[in-house]
Amino acid sequence: MKKYTTNSGDMWDIISKSMYGTENNTDLLIDANPNYASVLMFSGGIVLSIPDIESGSQSESLPPWKK
Repeated sequence: MKKYTTNSGDMWDIISKSMYGTENNTDLLIDANPNYASVLMFSGGIVLSIPDIESGSQSESLPPWKK
């Protein structure tokens, strides 16, 4: 599991895009960081856990019309 230190203004989708290359994994990030689940926009300096994912799991989470 990796760590990510937030920048002021980061949001879950921005972090997901930065770490995974897609916004579609925000649910993984929120599940790994339940203490921050209600945060919409982060202040700087918060350390979040970034779960590892298998390379195929991104496409599996896509809706059928995006596969």
